[in-house]
Amino acid sequence: MIYEFKHQLLIGKPCIIHEGFTSAMTLFCKLLALNDLKYHNNCSYDPNHLSLTPAEGAIVKPASHGDHLIGHATDGNLIDKTGKTWTSEMLHPYCQHSKQYDINAEKNDVYQFLKSIRSSNVLRWGGDFVDFDPVHFDDALYQMNPARWQQIYNELFPEK
Repeated sequence: MIYEFKHQLLIGKPCIIHEGFTSAMTLFCKLLALNDLKYHNNCSYDPNHLSLTPAEGAIVKPASHGDHLIGHATDGNLIDKTGKTWTSEMLHPYCQHSKQYDINAEKNDVYQFLKSIRSSNVLRWGGDFVDFDPVHFDDALYQMNPARWQQIYNELFPEK
């Protein structure tokens, strides 16, 4: 089932997810709170995911088995306690595959949040992808359980 996940630390567009992503989003919000951050959601479940173009806001080419397609991913901007919104470009120093990667980048609340995501074994950060996408967070369902991913896809799109 697809539904709107609500939390006081989520702002922006409604965070529409699959029920199977609920525990991951609950952890995501717990980690936001622990690091004194908020999150401006730009995109979550998107049945039109594969048709997105850079002109429509896609930062990277959508994956054919992307977790947005089944409600197991979110894209958005972190907002720190000063109110600063962290854009994709501002996160590049934390992306190991970025030309702007800086091992000595500031170890602030955003860094601590990303470190927590990396060590969670539940969520992953798109900034760690080879084709990095610093505003992306998901639970790697397709990589971890492609059969379950396909089952959810078939439930959501029985006509395809």
